[in-house]
Amino acid sequence: MAEDARRRDTRAVAARVVAIVYRVLKIGLIVLAVAVLLGVVFTRLPTNPANVIVRNVLHLARTLAGPFRDVFRIKNPKDALTVNYGLAAVVYLLLAVLVGRLPTGKR
Repeated sequence: MAEDARRRDTRAVAARVVAIVYRVLKIGLIVLAVAVLLGVVFTRLPTNPANVIVRNVLHLARTLAGPFRDVFRIKNPKDALTVNYGLAAVVYLLLAVLVGRLPTGKR
């Protein structure tokens, strides 16, 4: 009896840990998508590139959207950036949704 109770407690703790890890990962992916979208907004609007916040957000967005940089080749550079970075944001959001749907081990 005591062994069964201990196993149930261990499973419950493991399920809670897995749920927390999934939640943190999901929130992190959403934050990445928002950073990429902010990069699009900061590029499309007349922002001050010398501003430290703008500069850092653009650098982060450029890094996060790197693999998607030339997926679509569009002549207008701002339009190309918008489409390719938008694709990156969609991928990050889809990953967040998938992580949110992963089983947590609860029975």
